[in-house]
Amino acid sequence: IALTCITLVQYLYLCRAAWVSGVGREVQPIQSTTSNSAALALGGRVAMVTGASGGIGRVLARRYARAGASVALVARREAELEQTAQLVGGEGGESLQLVADIRDEEQCR
Repeated sequence: IALTCITLVQYLYLCRAAWVSGVGREVQPIQSTTSNSAALALGGRVAMVTGASGGIGRVLARRYARAGASVALVARREAELEQTAQLVGGEGGESLQLVADIRDEEQCR
């Protein structure tokens, strides 16, 4: 899979969506005075989310899927990672699950 980096603006928008909506709750679109539709057009791109087994990582993975990106999910906990993959699929996205501890350099090769 070829990964395409998103811009900092896109990342911050997604983080704001996670923060406003609250971790563990359904993420709702945020109304803004500026147009973010161009920033969220992620179709054909791949977003990599570390810590995707829960919390903000899970919320961001779902948000990326809603925005049209395929999502590479990375986390240490396999069962929770599979739950996130199911949620991403429920958002109409596709995902690749990678069980790894990114603190361990050998697991990142």
